[in-house]
Amino acid sequence: QAAGMLSVSAALRADMAALGLPEDRIEVHYTGLDRVRFHPADQTTARAALVAELAIPCDGALFVSPGSLIARQ
Repeated sequence: QAAGMLSVSAALRADMAALGLPEDRIEVHYTGLDRVRFHPADQTTARAALVAELAIPCDGALFVSPGSLIARQ
């Protein structure tokens, strides 16, 4: 009876519809990742930009894990 529902992926939307929920009321809302900032890029260029932006020394392995996009003050 909901006027609208949210899904975090197209696959979840399909699963919801398969359960009998009205597909025309299910909107996909991707959360948790800024797709403008995080996208496939040349590894060398991306690494250099990240090291420069964060002002960190990095001669070895670099592990990046995008997380919550909640503004912090």
